Amino acid sequence: MNYPNYLVKVAAFFLLKGGKGVFMGIALLSSLTTYATSFSVDSIGLERRNGETYVLHQVDQGETLFSLSRQYSVSIQEIKDANPEKDVSSLSIGDTLRAPLFPDLSRGEKTLHTVQEGETLYRLAKQYEVTTDQIKTWNALGLEPLKINQLIVIYQPQPPVAAVDTTRYITHQVQEGETLYAIARAYQVPVATLMESNELETESIKLGQILAIREKNLVPIPEVKVEPTASTAPTPTRRISRSEALRRERERYERIRQEEEETIASYKKVSSNGFASVIEGKLNTKKYLALHRSAPVGTILRVRNEMNDMSIFVRVVGKLPDTGVNNKLEIRLTQSAYDKLGGINQRFPVEITYVE
Repeated sequence: MNYPNYLVKVAAFFLLKGGKGVFMGIALLSSLTTYATSFSVDSIGLERRNGETYVLHQVDQGETLFSLSRQYSVSIQEIKDANPEKDVSSLSIGDTLRAPLFPDLSRGEKTLHTVQEGETLYRLAKQYEVTTDQIKTWNALGLEPLKINQLIVIYQPQPPVAAVDTTRYITHQVQEGETLYAIARAYQVPVATLMESNELETESIKLGQILAIREKNLVPIPEVKVEPTASTAPTPTRRISRSEALRRERERYERIRQEEEETIASYKKVSSNGFASVIEGKLNTKKYLALHRSAPVGTILRVRNEMNDMSIFVRVVGKLPDTGVNNKLEIRLTQSAYDKLGGINQRFPVEITYVE
């Protein structure tokens, strides 16, 4: 097996450090077989923070926030979230930044488990249906036993992403540096339509991801049957030149493009301003969902926090009840959406945009 370069480097760092670092390095090397990646990164160590494990990166000459996001396969926002105490928009040589050690896993469902008396790695592995090696790797554990009240992160298995039906959809494979907005603009498709077609909760996309753009516009040509008669003679097949074939294809493409432009122009943009708050009660989900006054269920809304200019996309799952407590509210959000928008007050002003 080709071991992940960055995990080998981190393990070597702890081995050279000596002391308890030796145990950490040995544990990391012993658990490399449970996790593989194509990253090739430069790290100076690991840090445990709020149950997550982060790679520590020291900024070198010429590195930018964008280049680091590509190097560690994370978004710029994820780097900002991992370094709340730093102004990452202005980097200096020698600055130390955190990056999620397991970005794909940390974006999904996870559990932060507080170790109780008598619990062991084996017992936790059985409880959460994972392996002890996975727990060791996710938490950068050494050979020492678990301690009471120690915080352990457990990543839940994610359902496999359904393959895009290439016989039905025109598809696009995400290239280096591309964003969902740029792809939507290139294909002249609304961002909200791309998100709905690909069941995306946010605008975040990954390098190599296959996106469904639109359904293929295949109009079948009706077959005309001609009854044979005495005077019917076989018509020889006429072969057309390559230039003629290309001309016909350009005309067909132009006709399809014109139809799509007319469809896009028919969308009605709806925009409103009001106050947002959290959905009452404990709704245990990481998805960005909302209750809205007028948007139909299933609509994708763009919600912008007017206090910090942060924006996310949410899906409407119900109508906001017209009760006294909601009189001054335009929308209610799940706790995860509220947190992503950086909400700090019970209610805050937002701008809501969608198409119908």
